[in-house]
Amino acid sequence: MDQQERSLEITFDLASATVCVRGVVDVRGARNLRGFLEMAALTDVRRLVVDLAEVEQLHPAGVRELDGGVRVAHALGIAVEVRAPEGSVARRVLDHAGRPLR
Repeated sequence: MDQQERSLEITFDLASATVCVRGVVDVRGARNLRGFLEMAALTDVRRLVVDLAEVEQLHPAGVRELDGGVRVAHALGIAVEVRAPEGSVARRVLDHAGRPLR
């Protein structure tokens, strides 16, 4: 039985100041997520959106790195909005972890 490749795509749209995450956020992907959030926070934005609507799996390491990236942005004076629609994988994981959307 072949294992499917666990893919992750993270993009940053400067015009809308949105980091969009699609796919599986595993341990390795969690580090990539943190890097993208920190990179986005260093651009000339005052508000940052993190869109998790298309996340298929969110490992606890991803939750920790998301929190860390949000803390970095806040320390730089950037407001962060995490979008995880009701019923999405990301919303269920964040709710279970007791992490409010900010």
